[in-house]
Amino acid sequence: MIPNRVLICGAGPSLRENIEDLVRLGPFDGIVIATDASIQHLLKRDIIPTVGSCLEDLHQLTKYFVPDIVVEKGHLLEKCWISDRVHSQVRASMKAAQIPFEVAAKVRTIGTSNVGLFSTAIAHLIYKSDEVHYIGMDHCYPADSPPPVPKTDPLYELGFYELLNPITNELCVLNPAHELWREELHENLKLWPKLKIINHSGYGVLYGDQIKWQPLKDLHDWKESYL
Repeated sequence: MIPNRVLICGAGPSLRENIEDLVRLGPFDGIVIATDASIQHLLKRDIIPTVGSCLEDLHQLTKYFVPDIVVEKGHLLEKCWISDRVHSQVRASMKAAQIPFEVAAKVRTIGTSNVGLFSTAIAHLIYKSDEVHYIGMDHCYPADSPPPVPKTDPLYELGFYELLNPITNELCVLNPAHELWREELHENLKLWPKLKIINHSGYGVLYGDQIKWQPLKDLHDWKESYL
């Protein structure tokens, strides 16, 4: 395993749609960080993350650590990196699933609203990674699963917006939370000039000078994606 190469798995729709590709490619040659919502999806396919990550202070996040598959196989994770604000009930559910947790103290200086960026900071600041891979970081609504508000509704203009991905010519529909994540990511990349990201997600608008877009389905093996 190459410890400074990190794969971060989010729980966007492309994780579930491309899970067969993830299985087909076999073990990732590096550290795998699974965001809280993605852990159960990976474990169901016998993909064992190295560590998990959890950012939010909502007690509702306990739902990600109580499924039978997480309780059964949670002990296989080395730990779950958490923020200071993770709710006590969520910590208790991790403990019940035999997942040790540790506050990611080195990430405290990074202000973030998103577990994906929190995980990226963990990869770069804790694991000293300059090569991060994303899967399931779609952060938009796919064409066959549009937002719950129709375009004709006045609320659409208030809560959603459209952005063209010039690489794929894909028109993406996002909400303000997704745009905040994207802006935060690009601001942090200015602070981390050596960090390169390869985005294997199936949808989305994560691209730029430091972000290479490469759908997982296009890979024959992981070596094709390594920098």
